[in-house]
Amino acid sequence: MTITVIDPTNANAGLDFEVCVDTGAIFLTGLPFGGTWSGNGILPGGYYNVIHDSSFQFIYSFGSGNCETNDSVTLLVNPLPVVNAGIDTNFCIDDVIQNLSGNPANGYWFGNNINTNGDFDPANAGAGDHTVFYSFTDTNSCENIDSLVITVNPLPIVNAGNDTTLCNQPGAVYFTGQPSGSGGTWSWSGIHMDTLGGFDPDGIGTFDNIYTYTDANGCVNSDTMSITVIDPINANAGLDFEVCVDTGAIFLTGLPFGGTWSGNGILPGGYYGVNIDGSFDFIYNFGIGNCLTTDTVEVIIHPLPIVNCGNDFSLCISNSDTVLSASPIGGFWYNSNFIDSLTGNFSPSNAGVGIHELIYQYINPITHCLNSDTISITINPLPIPSFSFDSIICINNQSIFNNQSVNSFNNYWEISNGFNSNNQNLTYTFSDTGFFDIKLINESSYGCYDSITESVQVIKPPSAIISLIDSGCGPLLVDFNNSSQGNYLNFQWDLGNGQSSIDSLPDPVLYLSSVYHDTTYYITLIVNNLCGIDTAFDSVLVNPSPSSIFATDLDIKCSPDPFLFIQTSYGNPDNFYWDFGDSSFAIYTDSSSSSGFQHVYYYNGQYDTTYTISLITENECGSDTSYHTITVLPNQVYAFFNTNLTSGCVPLDVDFTQYTTPNVSFSWDFGDGNFSTQYSPTHTFYNPGTFQVSFAVNDGCSYDTTYQTILVNPLPNVNFGVSDSILCEDETFYFNNNSINVSSDWSFGDGNTSSLTNPNHSYQDSGSYMVLLQVTSLINGCKNADSMELISLIKPIPNITATPSFGCMPLNVVFNNNSNNAAYFNWDFGDGNNDNFINGSHTYLNAGNFTTSIIATGLNGCQDSTSININVYPLPLSNFDIAHTDLCYPPATVNFYNNSSGANAYNWYFGNGDSSVLVNPTINYNAGTYNVILNAQNIYGCESNYDTTIIVYNTPIANFIVSEDTICLRDSVSFESISLFSDSLSWNLSNGITYSDIYFNYQFQDSGYYPITLYAYNTTGNCSDTSNNNLYVYVKNSPIADFNFINNISPIEPRAGVIEFFNQSVFADYYEWYFDINDTSTLENPVYSYSYNQDGYYSFKLIAIADNECKDSLIKQIYVSFEKGLFVPNAFCPEHTNPELRKFMPKAIGLRGGLDDYHLEIFDTYGNKIWESRLVQDGQPVEWWDGTFNGELLMQDAYVWKIKAVFKDGSIWDGKEYSDQEKVRKTGTVTLIR
Repeated sequence: MTITVIDPTNANAGLDFEVCVDTGAIFLTGLPFGGTWSGNGILPGGYYNVIHDSSFQFIYSFGSGNCETNDSVTLLVNPLPVVNAGIDTNFCIDDVIQNLSGNPANGYWFGNNINTNGDFDPANAGAGDHTVFYSFTDTNSCENIDSLVITVNPLPIVNAGNDTTLCNQPGAVYFTGQPSGSGGTWSWSGIHMDTLGGFDPDGIGTFDNIYTYTDANGCVNSDTMSITVIDPINANAGLDFEVCVDTGAIFLTGLPFGGTWSGNGILPGGYYGVNIDGSFDFIYNFGIGNCLTTDTVEVIIHPLPIVNCGNDFSLCISNSDTVLSASPIGGFWYNSNFIDSLTGNFSPSNAGVGIHELIYQYINPITHCLNSDTISITINPLPIPSFSFDSIICINNQSIFNNQSVNSFNNYWEISNGFNSNNQNLTYTFSDTGFFDIKLINESSYGCYDSITESVQVIKPPSAIISLIDSGCGPLLVDFNNSSQGNYLNFQWDLGNGQSSIDSLPDPVLYLSSVYHDTTYYITLIVNNLCGIDTAFDSVLVNPSPSSIFATDLDIKCSPDPFLFIQTSYGNPDNFYWDFGDSSFAIYTDSSSSSGFQHVYYYNGQYDTTYTISLITENECGSDTSYHTITVLPNQVYAFFNTNLTSGCVPLDVDFTQYTTPNVSFSWDFGDGNFSTQYSPTHTFYNPGTFQVSFAVNDGCSYDTTYQTILVNPLPNVNFGVSDSILCEDETFYFNNNSINVSSDWSFGDGNTSSLTNPNHSYQDSGSYMVLLQVTSLINGCKNADSMELISLIKPIPNITATPSFGCMPLNVVFNNNSNNAAYFNWDFGDGNNDNFINGSHTYLNAGNFTTSIIATGLNGCQDSTSININVYPLPLSNFDIAHTDLCYPPATVNFYNNSSGANAYNWYFGNGDSSVLVNPTINYNAGTYNVILNAQNIYGCESNYDTTIIVYNTPIANFIVSEDTICLRDSVSFESISLFSDSLSWNLSNGITYSDIYFNYQFQDSGYYPITLYAYNTTGNCSDTSNNNLYVYVKNSPIADFNFINNISPIEPRAGVIEFFNQSVFADYYEWYFDINDTSTLENPVYSYSYNQDGYYSFKLIAIADNECKDSLIKQIYVSFEKGLFVPNAFCPEHTNPELRKFMPKAIGLRGGLDDYHLEIFDTYGNKIWESRLVQDGQPVEWWDGTFNGELLMQDAYVWKIKAVFKDGSIWDGKEYSDQEKVRKTGTVTLIR
């Protein structure tokens, strides 16, 4: 092992040194760097905090092991010198410059308002506390500082009071200056003024008086008050006058104006409420203080005259006029249009139903006082008579008359036949017919009468009687006779033929006969009235006329067949006469033999012949004839006919004409299964073939038949089709003809034709077209045709316009669609966008050339299209930057830097009315908000705008006003900012209170001077200002009003007494008291007598006033009431241990205390008075009976008491109430218990 030995590096702690004890932290540095320190309180890195004065040794170590070396350094910490600036002191603000001295000497002073030599100027420093400092450095260069507080006291604010005016009247007037207390001293000086402030006028003129005050700090100040002495103005209450007691409120006016009135019941302003009669003196006071003068006026208040117009009464409205009387005479009536004001004549009928208040008024000719009395006259209505009844009454039937009267109390009925009744309703049965009067008399509950009379008729039931002819030939006209009897008859006829009537005599009736036999008609008459019903019956027999009727078994026969005759005549015929038309006749007299016989006609001619037969029937009512025709045929007939065609194409129409003898029967057989019975028919053969037609005739006697052959050829077959039956306009239809062995002719329905076998065709117009194909057979020449309906659908006609068709992007193009026949649209705008609107718009967002197309589709699916070109131009890009000076201080300069692209022209609008076309303009702005717009344009006229807002702010101007700069403590002061160009505020009231409102009220809690500072801010522009008007508020000390009182209640009068007031106000110099009913006082501790008419709270106000004119007030309420009562016990025990039970003493409250107002007497059972008392104190008895007489305790017994008592309000005690006897007595008994 090799050991290398080297020289050690010596540690060097440095030189010893000194510091002061207030040096704080120090750092020791040793060499070489990198060593460590040790010692009391030092850190290895050399940090040491000096906190004590002494000598300290620290070691610096460097290296390690046997290479470690050490060195030490000594630190001497010196103490600070002891410095004393002196005790705190104070000066008055008007003192001379004061020189201060510190200890040790030869130091120096510093601080506000003091120089290094210690000279302090109180006036320059101003009122308040000022801290000054004294510094001294000792020989060790250690410095120490001491301070003291110098209080500069302001001069007291002295106020001698406002200049005033006094009247030249004897007697001193005392004045109080402010301040007058708070530990200071004061005095007055001046002509006629003593040191205590008493001024005794002695001649007119103006006199200056000085008030000097020295406060507790020894600071002195004074103030001057001028007193002008003038001659007093005499009060004039005016002349005495008289009024009536009902005058109400009167106002007394004195001279000069502005004085006050006093006297019993009058208010200071001269208001007096007249309510009692008598003579009253009122005093007019003018002036105040020593200028007060008075005058008296006498007011005589007369009573009203006593007026009586009698008691109220009532009348019926039907009563005659009434004359009213009243006293005293000589007055007049009013309040009604229905009374004579002078005579008192009153008309009930004119006044009408109701209560009429009439007033009688009288004026005393001596006092001219007016009074009135009122009488109520009730005008009662009459009853309203009414009854319901039947005006027609049946004899011997009970009739009821229902009373429907109004306001009826009693009812009286009278009938003109002498019958009377007092019932509510009248019930009566009449035994005679005729007219009768019914009278109803009503009496009301008021004794008023009225009546009504009605008439009735009494009738009996009806009797029905009729007469008429009994029979005759029809039609038979019948008259009716009506002999029915009765009143108010109603008729109901049944005339037997379905007719009816309600007439008294119906019109004559025509009765019809039957065609076959006799007819009986039954007539009924029903007669009724309200009393009954009756019926009469009768009949009429009506005979018919004959009717001739006959018939034969056949109308046509061959000769010589016989004809059978049957007759069915009716109407009761008696005779029958036959004429057979072939010159032969027959007569019958009964119906049976005239029917059911035969007659033969013989005829040999070539043609048929006709015979007319007649039958005549008759009876007593007439005759009738009937006719009938028959035909007689020969025995031979021939058939023959011809045709217009014998061959043709199906369907083939053939006309057949016959030439046969008339009056025969015939028939046709066309050979195709069809037949006919027409005379000469036309027949259509619908099928091809050969047909044999036959014609047969028969006249009933013989027959014949003939024949004809008809050839019918077939039609060619028509067969064709089309590719589509419905196509759009201009589209081609393709036809396919499948007909065989024919030639073809086409008609397309639009005027075009073709003879091609398979043609093609298109339609230029829309519509429905009938296509006809007609073919002709190449074999038999027959033709046939067929048709088909084709539809040519209408096509849309697209038509569009664009507005605009070119422009700047984004270009909004409005497309107007004028297409016809279209319902659906598909737009392609050429920019990748589509739409399906009818009319609409599209915005092209990019520049370029675009082809816009539209496909129009109709409701039928047909389509067509068209297109239009749109050109969209690009926009320039507008943009700029700005640079400006401070915007808080106008005018501000703004530079604009144009960053636009794609533009070749520019328009600047600066928002202040200026504009520019420069690329980069510069402009100056005053305060305001400006919207700057740059409009950039390109060669297409396209433009874009860029805008920004520039705000140049007005610098705020902080300013404010206050409502008052001098106020009393607890008064409020109003602060109002009149700052300009600010949006927020901050108030500093110098008492730690801040506000931010524009306007506010504040009440300072302490007196003193308060400098006010207002900071105004424009927060948007970060601008501000501070008020510099050096305004302050001086808050004067204010008195505090307070008082207590003692209410001494009167023992005699109710609600009366004397209140003693004890003033406990502080900081006050004089006082104003306001008692209820406007009484006042300026004494410090007044005594007030009161007397009130009713219970309640009454207010008393104290205003405390200081010499600095500050005031405070306090109102307290005193409850005044009057309680009265008297309780008498019914037993006592003189030997009881309870003192209250040992004596007999009534308990009372509110008693009046006069000798004649209260008297208690005690008697024994024999009526001997054994004790009495009259003494009352504080409203209650104070003496009691102890149960003795002449000093001896009496025996147990009941003793009689008797009490007379009067209360304070003058009312007399009613006595003790005995509930068991329901009586009140002023006497009673008390039981003495032993």
